Amino acid sequence: VLRELLASSRPEYLAWQMAAVGGLGEGLRARGLGSKETPALLSLAREDSSNLSAQVMGLFQRSAGLALDLRRPLAKRLAAVSLLAEGDFALSGVTLEKLIEPQQPFEIQSAAIRALGRLVPAEKSMLFVQRARWNTYTPTVRDALLAVLTGNQSFLPTFLAAVEAGEVPAYTVNPERRNQLMHHKDAAIKARAEKLFKDLTPGDRMQTYEQSKSVLELPGDSRNGHAVFQ
Repeated sequence: VLRELLASSRPEYLAWQMAAVGGLGEGLRARGLGSKETPALLSLAREDSSNLSAQVMGLFQRSAGLALDLRRPLAKRLAAVSLLAEGDFALSGVTLEKLIEPQQPFEIQSAAIRALGRLVPAEKSMLFVQRARWNTYTPTVRDALLAVLTGNQSFLPTFLAAVEAGEVPAYTVNPERRNQLMHHKDAAIKARAEKLFKDLTPGDRMQTYEQSKSVLELPGDSRNGHAVFQ
């Protein structure tokens, strides 16, 4: 099947080839084939005695170029990121890291972060929490990143160390993630998280509501709303 999908290198075929090969790789991975070091798609290509491995590498290279091209349609760029996620860090890491920079659309940043979450070795996870980069993330992108960092046990030491060092401001970690970490099953992780986040626990929300609800009685003014929107 993989050989048939890659039988042609015509440029107009690239979009569906990325989707098809990426989907094949995802299916193989979902069935437990391959490993963290050698993803299923690359393992399959390397087992072939013909030039299939070179064809797969060529598809990844073309996909990387498309993913980085800000002029290309978003849907095609996202398909390219999905394919890159089926490679390994050595093959896809440099491209994906460029795609989490602030000039990229948040959809591309979020997709690249999820892909890197599968590919980045624990010892390289510092790339997620560099202060200069962290401060540029929008809330949507930051939430996608926090899901990756808190969902992978091997990333947590690096993440918590970055918060402790002030590289990642504690208040930028949303309440859901803070609560998750402060109730972590690992006692050491839990203790570090409590020390970092306990003072950020929200107070009495109902009291805040009661103090502020009088604004609901004020008359609305669409001109003010228009100014705010502008």
